[in-house]
Amino acid sequence: MDAVERTLLAEENCTDVLMLLAAARGGINALMAEVLEDHIRLHLLQDGRAPLTPDLGEELIDLVRAYLK
Repeated sequence: MDAVERTLLAEENCTDVLMLLAAARGGINALMAEVLEDHIRLHLLQDGRAPLTPDLGEELIDLVRAYLK
């Protein structure tokens, strides 16, 4: 994000800004997918009080990953 800000302030080529934004978005989406997967595994699939079955949990994780791809 710092690189995006520096590029904008330096009034660099729009193509450079768009490339940095695409890279930042990809990184954020990957991080979001990891956090959501951890949340599903830790809070929705814990043994004993799991509101989701393991199969449904894995399907949800696959859906999240596909959406954020």
